[in-house]
Formats: sequence, structure tokens, C-alpha cells
Amino acid sequence: MKKNQIFISLSLIILASILIFTSDSSRNIQASNDEILSAYGYVIIISVSLIFISLIHLISAMRDTDKASDHGETYKNRTTINILLLIIFTVFFILGMIYIGFYISSFFFVILIFLTIENWKISKTKIVKGVIFSLFLNFILFITLSSLDIFLPDTILF
Repeated sequence: MKKNQIFISLSLIILASILIFTSDSSRNIQASNDEILSAYGYVIIISVSLIFISLIHLISAMRDTDKASDHGETYKNRTTINILLLIIFTVFFILGMIYIGFYISSFFFVILIFLTIENWKISKTKIVKGVIFSLFLNFILFITLSSLDIFLPDTILF
């Protein structure tokens, strides 16, 4: 488990570093009230936050040598698979946000994260709870983003 945690942390640090160095600093977004938003600033903030969190995770993984051996092999495998699934879901969320739309992508992304947190023990009540939570979160996001006049790109659906 320790090797997997170190591998994932280092992978996220490398990914965030690539995002910082390959981002186009000249790209700006025209907001609805004629303000210009710098997309590069958002990339830097998110990438630095990801590097910081990954470094904390890396340090804690190196400190915890005995705690990982206390859990069974099934728990280790399930945790590793869930972490990799969350990374894959995040990549698809970003792609969906670009091409399909923010609200639709976030709806499905929240449901998938909810099911991942529940260790994929799918039941009718858990799915209903996930859908209700996702709808409520999207409603809050819609009201917040609309009231702040935050620009979302035009995509296929929303």
C-alpha cells in the first residue's frame, strides 16, 4: 500500500507540474459583464493546491510504515482501485466539462464519487441518495454561478 500511495502522489505532482508548464498564460476569457478573467491563474491555483496536497499525502505515506500492514489485503486492493477510479473519473469530468457541459458532468461526477465512497455497495436507497445529493449540489452551483455572473463555455448540452 505504501508503494501505491507514493506512486499516486508522485504521479499527481508530475501531472500538476506539467499543467503549470504547458498552460497558455496569454489565454483570457471574456466574462458576461465585460471583465477579462485569466484562465492561467486558475490553472496555477489548482495545480499548486494539487502539489501541496500530494506532498502532504506523500509525507504521511512515508511516515506510516506499520499502519498499512495492519489492514487486510482486500482492503488495500479496494482502496487502490478506488483511488485510481477517482483519478479516472476526474479526467472524464474535465473532458465532459469541456465538451458536454459543466452541470451534466458534475451531476454524474458527484454520483460516481458518492458510489465510490460507499465502496460500490449499490442499493436503490444509495442511488436515490446520490441522485438527490447531486441534483441539490447542481442547483446550488447553478444559483451561485448565475448570481456571480461566472462565465461557463458553450458546450453541447449546458
